[in-house]
Amino acid sequence: MYHGENDMEFELSQEERIAAELEDEREQALKIQLRQDERSRRRSLEPKDPPKKKKLKRELRRGALTRLEEAARTQTDFDEVVAWWDKLDENRERRERDHEVLRGDVPLEYGAVQEGTIFPASLCSPFWRELCSGYFLNIIFDCPYEMHELLADDFLSKMIFELKEDHKELFYYKVLRRYSSTALGAVLGQTDRNIRKKWTRLMKRMQKKLFKYLTDRKKAKLSLTQRETAFLAQFRESALDDGKDGW
Repeated sequence: MYHGENDMEFELSQEERIAAELEDEREQALKIQLRQDERSRRRSLEPKDPPKKKKLKRELRRGALTRLEEAARTQTDFDEVVAWWDKLDENRERRERDHEVLRGDVPLEYGAVQEGTIFPASLCSPFWRELCSGYFLNIIFDCPYEMHELLADDFLSKMIFELKEDHKELFYYKVLRRYSSTALGAVLGQTDRNIRKKWTRLMKRMQKKLFKYLTDRKKAKLSLTQRETAFLAQFRESALDDGKDGW
């Protein structure tokens, strides 16, 4: 009980510290905005110097500082040069502070709305997010017997459509649902070893069909994607390792 009270007090102190730092950041941002507004108002009232005159003033100051550096001989002279550079650095830092607020240790996720706070947690699932985004086809064809409609390639769509029903279920749960062999075996009432054997045979059969299709396209001098070219090379290499011709 003692440690629990200490942990609760620590969490409260952390929450208060973060809230105070966040309030300081907001106060600094407000002060910077007020200073910028005040400077803009003053500049609008002051007479503006011609651009050439402003450039001349900067060149004169730069030249004076260069002469001061070259003429420095004593400790006092060098202290004066350092004081000039310190003043220039302070002016630069002030200009930078006028345009940004350095973020402290406040976490980026502090105060963010968690899932389920405004919308129910059930509406934050991928299914409802796709539905609200307008991806209706992903939901309509989310089925082992309709998943071939999700493919734009005619050959791949037909190859999946012609699978047996048990192979369609196997492909759907392994590829689209990302089920493990153990989880899929529990769903289908089979052992995970049997699922792995069936999946290996199905992949070999589909890869052979895809290899023949891509080889015919290559012979016809039709363009292949980089991924298709890599598949052909890998399939030939694996076929040579197995002592077969890939057919």
